[in-house]
Amino acid sequence: MNNETLNNSYDSDKDIDEVIQQVANDASLYGLDADKVKEIWFDALLRQVADNELEKKAH
Repeated sequence: MNNETLNNSYDSDKDIDEVIQQVANDASLYGLDADKVKEIWFDALLRQVADNELEKKAH
């Protein structure tokens, strides 16, 4: 990997973290537990990544 690829990956990870944090903050405004919301989102994200990898291997 070159530095540009690493930087793009880091920026993408940072963006995902920011979105998850924002959703958790918004959820807490409605009385939901922010940590639980983050856990649910992270689980869903991992499942999506796994599904994407399985789909790539199937093609």
